[in-house]
Amino acid sequence: MKPPDPTPQNADERVYAATLAINDARYDDGVAQLEAVLREVPNHDYARYMLGVAEAQRGNARAAIEHLRRAFELNSENLGQARRDPDLDRLRQDEGFRQLLDSLTPIRRERRTGGRSRTSR
Repeated sequence: MKPPDPTPQNADERVYAATLAINDARYDDGVAQLEAVLREVPNHDYARYMLGVAEAQRGNARAAIEHLRRAFELNSENLGQARRDPDLDRLRQDEGFRQLLDSLTPIRRERRTGGRSRTSR
């Protein structure tokens, strides 16, 4: 019996392999994998998100912000992840990143209860 082929077979497997590379500080390898994914699946939101992470780790704030902006447009759940992702800590000092996060923060509105408190009946 032959062992399974360890080569990523689809876009999601390539994103996973790229994530492992980025987590191992092999940014060039990770970026190459992610760019290949985006050639195949241009709107793969997590590939775009991970490109943002890789560029942030490499100190390229401008590219990171653009990738993250597109990832947020493609899937708003990426915004929540970015708010707590420690891999983006270096980017949090960048005014452009803070402006991006602020521009996408929903305005909280006070909930009205019809003039009565919830405890009064």
